[in-house]
Formats: sequence, structure tokens, C-alpha cells
Amino acid sequence: MLIDAVAFTAQSNLRDMDGDHVFRYCEFEDASLAEFAIIHIEGVFLGCKFTNVEMYWTLLNCAVFIDCTFVGCTFLGASFASCRVVECIFTNCVFAEDNMGTACSFEKTVWYGSTQNGCTGLSEELVPLGV
Repeated sequence: MLIDAVAFTAQSNLRDMDGDHVFRYCEFEDASLAEFAIIHIEGVFLGCKFTNVEMYWTLLNCAVFIDCTFVGCTFLGASFASCRVVECIFTNCVFAEDNMGTACSFEKTVWYGSTQNGCTGLSEELVPLGV
């Protein structure tokens, strides 16, 4: 299902983010996905913006992110498995361990042309620093 240009906030009813959904030009702001019991993300995200979003124990399985921006997001023990991250920008994001000591993982995730600025916990080998 195509979900086009919708703004999701902490007060919004976030839709199911797994399966065949395509989010195009959507904005996700000031939300903890754990509050909404969103722990599995398989969708496609095109030109979306994530601002101050927290993902705790989130499994991003085969998700595709193209031309997305992530600002001030926190990933705690998130698992990026077989994702494609294309020309995305990560600014002031934190990739850290969850409360059980499990770090974020990026198994079989491929990064194309993405950059990071002011982030912690995201290897520069995976995502180089932006200019």
C-alpha cells in the first residue's frame, strides 16, 4: 500500500510498518516506536524524514531507505538485517546498546552514498562522514 506525504507524530496513529507498504515523502517526528509496539520494519521509505525517533529492539528486515534523512534519532539495539540504505543522511543520531547490552547490528545491510554527521556508534567504514 502506498502511503504518501503523511506526517506521523507521537500523537499519530502509526501504521503497520512491515509488509508491502511504501512510505513516500512521509515525516516521522518525536516518536518512540517502542511505545507503538513497532518492532518489525520491512517497508520501503522514499524521501522520508525521521526526526527524534527512537527505535528500541527494532528489527529492520530487508527495509529499503532511499533519500531519507535521520535527525536526532536513537537506535538502541536495533538490527538492520539485509537492508538497503541509499543516499541517506544521518545527523546527530545515536546507535547504542539496549539495556541488555546488545549493540546495533548491520548484517548484510548495504549502504550506498549515505553520509553521517555528529553521530555516535555508526562506523565510518559503513557510512562516511559528510562534507
